[in-house]
Amino acid sequence: MRSVAIAAAVFFAPGYSIAQDHGGHVTAPSPAAASSASSMAGYGAEERAAGLREGLGMGLAMPAETNGYPGPLHVVELADELNLAPDQRERMQRLFDDMRANASRLGAQLLAQEAELDALFRGRFANADLLETTARRIGETEAMLKVTHLRAHLATMEILSQAQVALYVELRRSGAGSGRTRPSAPTGDSHRP
Repeated sequence: MRSVAIAAAVFFAPGYSIAQDHGGHVTAPSPAAASSASSMAGYGAEERAAGLREGLGMGLAMPAETNGYPGPLHVVELADELNLAPDQRERMQRLFDDMRANASRLGAQLLAQEAELDALFRGRFANADLLETTARRIGETEAMLKVTHLRAHLATMEILSQAQVALYVELRRSGAGSGRTRPSAPTGDSHRP
């Protein structure tokens, strides 16, 4: 029984993932999968807190960005280089503003939940039940935050042409736009809906 529990703990540990292709064959995880669970780990506490309050991505959409799914902030930053039409600019700005508002709200919620967890331990009130309840709420909020950022990348694919996506990847790989995460996967028709 103990070996089953250990195997389950290793299998379901953060950052551990196994990908399957459409035929059900196991494939190696992408670099994004390996680092996805700790996407905000490279940020200091103050930088992370400020980024969460401001609705910044901070690597939360790494699976999308590294695989050539453009992010709304970077598309807005590179609007001229991508030759966005006026309606594309408007849609991208609206998508970015909505994403950022939702991410800011969730980021503030996450910080409050983390402060609550810290207070439980600081005040010596922590017990197994409170720990589990609080940690699960934090996990749910983190998941919602990640989904918010990743959905924005998916929505961006609906706004840009394939040529613009390819140019975006080229520009981001060469260092254009803000942020630390850069596309690493080749683009192609395989990720278009």
